Amino acid sequence: MPAPGGDPDTQQYEESNPDNRVRAGFHTAAASDLALDLLDSVRNGDIIAITGDRVTPAIASIEGTLFGKPFRMPSGPFALAMASRAPIFPMFIMRRGRRRYELRTTQPIIVTRTSRNRDEDIRRAAGEWTHHLESAVSAAWQQWLAFEPFYEERSA
Repeated sequence: MPAPGGDPDTQQYEESNPDNRVRAGFHTAAASDLALDLLDSVRNGDIIAITGDRVTPAIASIEGTLFGKPFRMPSGPFALAMASRAPIFPMFIMRRGRRRYELRTTQPIIVTRTSRNRDEDIRRAAGEWTHHLESAVSAAWQQWLAFEPFYEERSA
C-alpha cells in the first residue's frame, strides 16, 4: 500500500480513478487514511512492505544515525509495529549477476513499549533497523540508489 508519493500527477491520477486503486494485490490510500488502513491490513494478516530509507513529504519521520551521520527515516513502520504488535522483518534484495538475486533477511525487530516514552521505544527499534541497513549497504553499496542528496550537508 504505497504512501502518498511526491509526484503530484501520480497522486492526482490515483485519487481521480478510485477503480484503479487496487491492482495485482497492491492498494493505495489517501494520506488521511493511510495509518488506519495499514493497521487494518496488518490485523487482517496482510503483509505490508515499506521502504525504510526514504522520507517522503508529509510523512512522519524520526532522526537516526547511519554510518555515523544523522539522517531521517520514516517513523510510521515502527509506530505501526508497536500498535499492531506485529514484527518488522528487514529484507534486502541484492543483485548477484544476470537475473540472479539474493534475498537477505535478518532477525525480526519487535517494537514494544518498555517505558512511558513511546518515542524512545521507537528510536530503539529504529536503531536496530539502521544497523541492518548499514550491514546491507556495506555488502552491496553500489546497489543502494539515492535519487536525491541523502545527507543534508550534500544538499547545500
